[in-house]
Amino acid sequence: MCNRLFGLTVLIGLLAFNAQAEYRLSKTEIAEEVKKEFTEQGMENVDLDIFGGKTEYYFEKADDAKIMLSNFKIDEEQGRFSSDAEIFAGGEQVAKTKLVGRYYQMVKVWVPAKDIAKDKLIDEDDLQETTVRASRLKGGAYSAKEDIIGKQAAKFLKSGKLIEKNDLQAEIIVKKGQAVTAVYTKKGLQITSKMQALDNAAQGQAVKLLNLNSKKEIIGVAKAAGLVEIGNE
Repeated sequence: MCNRLFGLTVLIGLLAFNAQAEYRLSKTEIAEEVKKEFTEQGMENVDLDIFGGKTEYYFEKADDAKIMLSNFKIDEEQGRFSSDAEIFAGGEQVAKTKLVGRYYQMVKVWVPAKDIAKDKLIDEDDLQETTVRASRLKGGAYSAKEDIIGKQAAKFLKSGKLIEKNDLQAEIIVKKGQAVTAVYTKKGLQITSKMQALDNAAQGQAVKLLNLNSKKEIIGVAKAAGLVEIGNE
């Protein structure tokens, strides 16, 4: 019984030793070292796509591994980078490689924190901050929170997706088919009448109205919810 116990203790000890003596240097760790080089060059918040050079290492007898970069170069026109890399394990150089890849500048943007229904007026609680590649904003997506809050969703907006320019509209205060109050003012005299809106309109936008009595169409300006100003003098 004692011999078996002794053998089991030795086996556990060997397994523990082997676990401590194995180390894996991952692509993520190497990418983090490359990002530090970008930071030293004054370029923070970058995302990387490393497609050249070996980026995974496994060492059976090492407690740790380190990477040292040299000859680091950035091609801003092509959005590429390159660097010589030396891999050290147990304090000794064990490998060399040439890293090559692309880099992408990351920027902060505001996106829906949850699905947003069409026509909903967007407030701060509807949004969350995230980071994306700056190139994704070239199509005209919104990035500033102030440009989104207070606008109305022109269509269904999915959680986490960029908000494009055509996804939002100014709040509609007069809706097509709605009965509105048309106000006409001239020399201090104010006349109001009920008309039907023939278009949607945000505040300050022109809107076509139908006079329900004369059946004539009149152009006015949306002033408030259900209120249109016409031909004032």
